Amino acid sequence: MLVLKFGGTSVGSADAFSQVAHIVAQARTRDPQVVVVTSAMSGVTNTLIAAAQAAAGGQEEGYREARVALLVKHQVVAGQLVADGVERAALGRLFDERLRSFERLCRSIAVLGELTNRGLDVVSGLGERLAAPLLAAVLRSQGVHAEAIDATEVLVTDNSFGAASPLLAETRMHCQERLRPLLERGRGAGPHRVHRRHRAGDSNYPGPRRLGLFGRHLRRGARRR
Repeated sequence: MLVLKFGGTSVGSADAFSQVAHIVAQARTRDPQVVVVTSAMSGVTNTLIAAAQAAAGGQEEGYREARVALLVKHQVVAGQLVADGVERAALGRLFDERLRSFERLCRSIAVLGELTNRGLDVVSGLGERLAAPLLAAVLRSQGVHAEAIDATEVLVTDNSFGAASPLLAETRMHCQERLRPLLERGRGAGPHRVHRRHRAGDSNYPGPRRLGLFGRHLRRGARRR
């Protein structure tokens, strides 16, 4: 199994997504069992956190504007790189659903007047939950079999919101159940936090590692025990 991890700069634009897809396609010629871990698109996590913090201060316009801007940001990439109209439409609905959930959460934060660590964990993990399905769709559009796996399906953490640690035994069990069948069929692209990563040519690009396609954060959005 080969695991590749890409940071936010690596998935910061349509060109960057296209380059990542090329890297993954090349990797699959060496090993058919590839897992990809992706970050949120560059700037997305900061936008989400800033909007939630503004909501806690009673500023509601910020999170509404953030929802629209982030929807457009991800749809632009899909529009340029995902050829199938049905798949683009499905992605658009997914983006809209998750961003409207973010807006509802910010509305609750505004009513509460406080951004708790638990709320911050949810907000800060959303970017990967948008990037992972987008990257999987881009890969499929370029002929690479891929499926996005949300980190909440496999990662289990303790209850230390804001500073959670993964529970390795439980997480390993869920990875075996969810990821192994895909890898054995030669498919793998993954989660939301298929959550954050690196571009070839960047100083921080680590090259292929024993990893996979998945989302990056280990604690944001992960299921709790």
